[in-house]
Amino acid sequence: SLAGVGIAYILAICLAQELGQLKGLTQQLLELFTLGTIADLAPLTGINRRWLKRGLGLLPQSQLAGVQALIEITGVKDDQKSLKPEDIGFRLGPRINAIGRLSDPQIVIELLTTTAPEVARERAMQCEQVNQRRQQLCADIEQDAIAFIEDTGLDWQQKRVLVIVQPNWHHGVIGIVASRLVERYGVPVFIGTYEDNDQQHIRGSARGITEFNIFEALEFCKDLLGKYGGHKAAGGFSLPAENLSAFEQSLSGFAHQSLKPEHLKPLVSIDASLEFSQITSNLYQQLDLLHPCGIGNRDPVFWSANVQILEQRVVGKGHIKLTLNQDNQPVTIQAIAWRWGEYFPLPRRVDIAYKLREHHWEGNTTIELELVGVRLPVVTSTVTTTSTTKKAEFYYNQRRYTCSLWESLNELRIRNPEGKVLAIQKGQRTGLLGTKREDAIEVNVTKPPYYPLIKAATRALGLS
Repeated sequence: SLAGVGIAYILAICLAQELGQLKGLTQQLLELFTLGTIADLAPLTGINRRWLKRGLGLLPQSQLAGVQALIEITGVKDDQKSLKPEDIGFRLGPRINAIGRLSDPQIVIELLTTTAPEVARERAMQCEQVNQRRQQLCADIEQDAIAFIEDTGLDWQQKRVLVIVQPNWHHGVIGIVASRLVERYGVPVFIGTYEDNDQQHIRGSARGITEFNIFEALEFCKDLLGKYGGHKAAGGFSLPAENLSAFEQSLSGFAHQSLKPEHLKPLVSIDASLEFSQITSNLYQQLDLLHPCGIGNRDPVFWSANVQILEQRVVGKGHIKLTLNQDNQPVTIQAIAWRWGEYFPLPRRVDIAYKLREHHWEGNTTIELELVGVRLPVVTSTVTTTSTTKKAEFYYNQRRYTCSLWESLNELRIRNPEGKVLAIQKGQRTGLLGTKREDAIEVNVTKPPYYPLIKAATRALGLS
């Protein structure tokens, strides 16, 4: 499970021990191991987890001038007892990686080896500037890729893998774009660009989903490739352009062996349900014992039903900041939805899936939600009762319905958004469907789509 930096770390420690030169190096080497392991998407399990837990605690008071400069320039709070993997994965790591992707790697070598604070700050600023350029390139290529996929109608669901190659994309950032396309389409992504003007050679990156092993997929296609490498979650490859069609077909064959159709959905895996009243600092401290979380040891994901969005606004570069409430309680909770700007505004009431995160601001620490998924409430109802009827509102398959139980007639009525009414009398296998009873048609209510709709209505009315 070691990344390349892990092999380098072990070699450096053993070599220093053999030469009797280890004193003063252990902490600095462990800090570099921590940065590289997380940034390279290595699994945070086994020996990686053991060493990372120590390394993350060292980084806030790093002995490396360059790391301290990066922490300062990225706004990672240096008063934290320990950094989180996301501090490296989304702040420190991208600024280091941006140099290798777009500029001279010597900048990062100097950043991480200098002992002079002024040199460290200068190199950290260069990292920041190059990273801003990287962010813009990623945004441009992502939009190009989405437009190409949507306009050409690539049949990635049938092939169970998405392969996209276009000219004039910067090969240094296409791996990041691949990750974003995986998030969007829920399918393994192999993305490439041409290395030369005559479009004879392709260089690419790949990102996978849980059920798909990128390295094994590349091994499966090795006869078509030039160079390739990687691990379960990510990889890189090159190939002659003339092999592209065969490469795509071979990947699709491997994907059909590995994946079922139900895997090709960007679904959220839930660990437990939570009420907002249960979200406390004590709960977060217990969950913090599971850290560091990341690849192979993911953060726990919770869900809460029928949450009301009191406020929402777009912040930063396309993120949504929200204020949430549950069951009209006086306590509200803040949430962030990263890169969800295109979905703004979200519906007023939703079921939400989320991770818990600490938010540090002006010396105060609060618990916030990091949204990873939303849906319209599966069944949420408001019930009113009169002497002869009981009424409710509910959602089913992301559509709003109203229903009423007419006790005097022993009849259930369900109205859809278009005004059609399904009327069913107790004990009957058929019902009437239409806008007017005299024009209604008779339908079999024991079969879909009517039977599950009736079950949802009876739940909303509190009858089952």
